[in-house]
Amino acid sequence: MKALTLDDDLDRDGEAQVVYQQVINNFPEHPFARDAKAMIENLGLSDEELIAKFNRMEEERAAAEAAANR
Repeated sequence: MKALTLDDDLDRDGEAQVVYQQVINNFPEHPFARDAKAMIENLGLSDEELIAKFNRMEEERAAAEAAANR
């Protein structure tokens, strides 16, 4: 929650990244570590950039699924 607050509410991406990395380092097997990795990848992206990224991911997933079903 601390990292999310730093990122979303206070726009302090650098500090948020440090906290996300602490979660990854201290609890590598916890589901939050996976989430923290994703959050680091998305730091600094605008809403529009995030939407475009997720749309590309969905298109790639659909294409892979279609290829697997051939």
